[in-house]
Amino acid sequence: MIVGVLLLLNKEVGVVMKMSRYGIKIITISFVIVIMGVLMVNFDSIFTDLNCNALTIPNNSKSDLSNIPSKINFLDDDKKAFVDFCKVKYGSNLPLEIDNNIYQYFGTVNGYRFYRLQPTYISYDSVSQQEVIGGYTFESACRYRPEKTGLYIIGDDNVYTLSDAYSKGLIDITKVYALYVKKTA
Repeated sequence: MIVGVLLLLNKEVGVVMKMSRYGIKIITISFVIVIMGVLMVNFDSIFTDLNCNALTIPNNSKSDLSNIPSKINFLDDDKKAFVDFCKVKYGSNLPLEIDNNIYQYFGTVNGYRFYRLQPTYISYDSVSQQEVIGGYTFESACRYRPEKTGLYIIGDDNVYTLSDAYSKGLIDITKVYALYVKKTA
């Protein structure tokens, strides 16, 4: 009989403890919902310095929209295109990859991406290089291969040296130079 009373008391205490746990959870969730509601209703007055238009695209001109890459994984695609470009020049016997110590992404111009790239296993020399394209001087602390300054334009699964892209009229060299100066300064 004493065992029966103890079991009954144990069940009642367990039910009370379970209810109190659920009660605490319900009160906590209700409190969070109220706080979130207050924040949502008064968001602009609470966060006055927050720029809500930070992620919008300005409607200055339609040419700006061409500067946004169309693919989300364009960096990986461009690296693969460059490696394929190098394999055509050097053969596919070497396990070529992008040298991450040299890799630099400058930005996008006219829908094409502007990079400094160098493949692994292809030597480069510590000799300063200059190239004048469209009246602008592009410099490099090393002589890279296959292009001496290591500057490439990649887009539409094609790789162009900077001078080739300029001579074919694919890029605006003024915008390219502005990106170049911004990153190298």
